[in-house]
Amino acid sequence: MHIDDLSLRNFRNIADLRLTPGKRINLLVGRNAQGKTNIIEAIGLLSTGQSFRAQDFRDMIRWNAQDAEIAARATCGAGADALRVSIDSRRKSFTRNDKRVTAAAAGKFFTVLFAPEEILLLKGPPASRRRYIDSIIFQLSHTHRSNSMQYEKIVRHRNRLLQDARLSDSARREALRPWDEQLADIGSRIVMARSEWCRRINGLLPERYRAIAPEDAQARFVYVPHCGANAVEKGIDSVKERLRAQLEERRSDEAVRGITLAGPHRDDLEAEIGASRVKHFGSQGQHRSFVLALKLAEMDLLREASGGEEPVFLLDDVASELDAERNRFFFEVLGAARGQVFITATTDADVRLPGVGEISIFDVSGGIATPRK
Repeated sequence: MHIDDLSLRNFRNIADLRLTPGKRINLLVGRNAQGKTNIIEAIGLLSTGQSFRAQDFRDMIRWNAQDAEIAARATCGAGADALRVSIDSRRKSFTRNDKRVTAAAAGKFFTVLFAPEEILLLKGPPASRRRYIDSIIFQLSHTHRSNSMQYEKIVRHRNRLLQDARLSDSARREALRPWDEQLADIGSRIVMARSEWCRRINGLLPERYRAIAPEDAQARFVYVPHCGANAVEKGIDSVKERLRAQLEERRSDEAVRGITLAGPHRDDLEAEIGASRVKHFGSQGQHRSFVLALKLAEMDLLREASGGEEPVFLLDDVASELDAERNRFFFEVLGAARGQVFITATTDADVRLPGVGEISIFDVSGGIATPRK
C-alpha cells in the first residue's frame, strides 16, 4: 500500500501543497509549525476518515478560508483509487473514484500512526486507550465504527433524559427503558469486538516487546471491560445481560449524577509486563518500549489483515521522544520493512535509517514541501 501523490488545499496552515512521495521512506524536515504534522494528519484522514488531532473538523480549515480539500491517489493490491476529503463549515464528505462514500469506507489503505502523544498512552486516562484500540478496529471493521457511532448517540440520549429535571422518577425510568435495551445490545457488540482484537494484538505483542527488552517478562495489553472479564468469557449474551444488570444497579447513582455509569465507554486497557502493571510500576524506559512494541504489533496485525500488504507508517516527530537505543532499534525495523513510511523531524540528524537505499527528503516551510535534490 502506498500514496502515489497527495494534494492539500486550505488545510490547516497549508494554502496549496502538492507532494509526490517515494514508495519507501519519506522524510519531512522543517522547523515547528511549518506544516509537517498537517501532512501526516491529512494522510491519516484519507485512510481512516478521522483526524488524530481535531476535536472539531472545522479546525482543519485554513484561517479565513471557506473550505478545505485533501486528495490523493493510493495504490494497493486491488489497484489504484482516487481519494478525496472535502471539508466545509457543515460537514466532511468523502469520495473514492468520484463516488460518495462514508467515512468508514473512505480509504482502502491502512495506516499506523506513531505520534508523541502516544508515548503517554499508558499513563493517560482510559478514554485515550479506548480510542487507541477502537482506531485499530475501525480500519478493519466498518461494523465496529457504525456500532461505536450509534453507541455514542445512545449515551447522549440517556444523559439528556437523566439530566431532565422535569421528569419524575417513574417517567424517567419508562423513558430510559428503550435506551437501556439499545445500550445493552450495541454495547455488548463493542465489548466483544474489543476483546477479540485485543486477543489478536496480544498474539503479536510479546515477540515485538521481547526484541526490544529481552530481559523483561512477557508483555500484554489487557482488556478490562467494565462489565467484567467473566461476562466476556461467557459470550455476547452474557455481556448483554450483565450490562442490563449494571444499568439497574446504578439507577439511583445515575439519577443523582446525570450521566450513564455503565457500558463500554467505561472500559479500560492495561499494559502489563509479567505480573506488574506498567502504569504504576514500569520505568520510563519500559513505558516507551511497550508503546513502541505495541505500534510494531499493530503494523503486524494490519499486514495480516490485508493479506500481506504493508500498511503506510506515519511517524510524527517521535525520534525526539525515544532514547538512542530504542531509536536505533525502531529505525532498523522500519528499514527492514518494505512499506511506505512518512517521518517528520526538525533536522535530518533526528532520523537514523541504516541500510535504507530509497529515501525521499522534503523540506517543509510555510506549508510548502520542496523535494531536496
